[in-house]
Amino acid sequence: MAASRAEQGQAARFNDVGRGLASRRTSARRARAKAIRWRSRFNQPDRRTGVPKMTIVVRELGKTKPDYSLAFDLPEIPRVGDYISIHRPDKPEPFGEDLIVRHVWWRLEHPETRGVATSGSERTGRIKELFVECDQAIGPYSSADWRDSLDAARKRGAAVDQFGVSRSGARESAPSKS
Repeated sequence: MAASRAEQGQAARFNDVGRGLASRRTSARRARAKAIRWRSRFNQPDRRTGVPKMTIVVRELGKTKPDYSLAFDLPEIPRVGDYISIHRPDKPEPFGEDLIVRHVWWRLEHPETRGVATSGSERTGRIKELFVECDQAIGPYSSADWRDSLDAARKRGAAVDQFGVSRSGARESAPSKS
């Protein structure tokens, strides 16, 4: 018995939907696999220095909520109280964003499930993630935009830290139009 046109159309739509779900599942699997590969590659120590890649997390002013984060390969792990200046290509050298390190957050994982390992069977854990939490601050390399936004926040009553060093240089100015 031959299927009617309506039944054939319904079967074709069902197959298309099935293919769509399968392709969405496949793309979701690919995205998860890519994220896992990225995370495992991201947290591997640099072969030259042995220091893992880390994420600089910039917190919202006066809060602990992250505002944004950036991944870095650094020669050593910043300590609490260190000053960090980040330059981006949309600003003239050396101006950018100035930060003060507030916390270093180590996420470790260990293969041992028991509290104590027997002699000779010790296994070694590894770094899973390394986050360096920073507060926004005004420093010698703050761009005009950065400095203006933090000055405005200070006028609204937000506590804005300033680097404990004197400024030696002129304020960033807009490029002259010729």
